[in-house]
Amino acid sequence: YLSEIGDNAKLLRLVEEESSDVMYKMVRQEKVPHAIIGHDHERLDDPLIDQIPITAHDLSLWVSPSHPFAKRESISVGEVRNSVFISLSEGYSHQRIFVKWATENQIPEKNIIYAKEIKTLQTIAQSTDFIAFMSEILLSRDTPLIQVRLENAPKFYISLIINNHRENSLAQQEFNERIITLTQQTLTD
Repeated sequence: YLSEIGDNAKLLRLVEEESSDVMYKMVRQEKVPHAIIGHDHERLDDPLIDQIPITAHDLSLWVSPSHPFAKRESISVGEVRNSVFISLSEGYSHQRIFVKWATENQIPEKNIIYAKEIKTLQTIAQSTDFIAFMSEILLSRDTPLIQVRLENAPKFYISLIINNHRENSLAQQEFNERIITLTQQTLTD
């Protein structure tokens, strides 16, 4: 989006948080006018928030190159049920998706480890036989981890959200409308 914003880009104050939950809260509390977030449900049911869906990704399993599953393109839950998993901890959409998936698929709680940071999760998965559970959007293209697609994988949704009750200046309102238009154009392209 930044390349399409033009001269307005120099007026931006960008805020980056590792957790979409933090960004969602900042939009609700009117600390920022809008954000791009990841979330665990297709639609956000919040009267304060206008949502423009951007994309959805299947969550995948990620393993080290030496892991026994590294040569597999896809795998079923039954084949990994007794493996040790590592996922992001509370405060991340990934954690809620993982907990729901693990519960539905009877993954033993003793086989689950949580990491507070994305980098920690990746480092542990690289150096062990633990299976990381995450969306490809969290990884750089040069990651040494191997993606193994999960059959019937849960989805991770990404949306632009805007607080529709926030008092905006004319310039901010015009900017919001430009961002919405860019998002909708991207979806139709």
